[in-house]
Amino acid sequence: MSTAKAAHRRFDHRVQVARARRFLGQRLGDEVELPAVARAAGASMFHLARLSRALTGETLGRARTRMRIEEAAAALLERPARPISQIALACGFLTPSSLSKAFRAALGVSPSEFRAAPAAQRRERLSRLAASVGPSPDYTLSAPTIETRADLRVVYVRERGAYAQVSAPLAWEALERRVAGTPLEACPRIAASYDDAVTVPSGARRYDAAVIVDAKVAPPAGTRAAVWRGGRFAVFVFRGEYQLIEHAFRRIFAAWPLEVKKRADAPCLELYPADLSARAAPRKVAELWIPIE
Repeated sequence: MSTAKAAHRRFDHRVQVARARRFLGQRLGDEVELPAVARAAGASMFHLARLSRALTGETLGRARTRMRIEEAAAALLERPARPISQIALACGFLTPSSLSKAFRAALGVSPSEFRAAPAAQRRERLSRLAASVGPSPDYTLSAPTIETRADLRVVYVRERGAYAQVSAPLAWEALERRVAGTPLEACPRIAASYDDAVTVPSGARRYDAAVIVDAKVAPPAGTRAAVWRGGRFAVFVFRGEYQLIEHAFRRIFAAWPLEVKKRADAPCLELYPADLSARAAPRKVAELWIPIE
């Protein structure tokens, strides 16, 4: 099998896992049977279970528990007066004690202790939970350069969900399907992520997969056109599997005060090489753009 075909097959597998996780994330309060998840993913139960473990390091059951914990953590902070028992049931835990047990196992504290903790401590605990997801972080990052970029006109597709596991694979699959056979198929690829992958629940994180266009064009059905603001960016060169880009962003942000200037309140961008063969190479390359003031 050629390198390009193998890469395409791996991407298709990621899309199947992403569909399964989106299906679960939309039904966190329900007990969902595995056959229904497999049908939503377009895969057999055995194949889906194997792919989930191989591509993300998590079983589907563990992924659902983690998503429920993330959702409960967000609810604890957004609704400080809401009883923990109600939050537990709404997030799919049968009893408050099962929520407490899951919280202690994943975050080291009870739900009430998490709610009362200082913001920095809550973020640190959620960061550890996020870092436990995904394959081993085998990639490299360059030192940052500071660059000024002009505004970008793009045509894009938006998805919501955990970046590496849900929204990125689904957004790219949808975009490629919609630009196929049009002049936009040859345009450079770029992506934008808008939300903190630690504090924003996975189901709410926004991810845009886009092509850069030179002039005003009529976006194909199912896409949107926009102008993404330019400005100053810290630019890191990433080399590794693209599904590890979310981990790379977390690594950069953890060391941010030592790396570059103050971050600006704008989305982070991922610029991909125009050469299709480069995107299929064993050691893939992308530029990570982080807006700065």
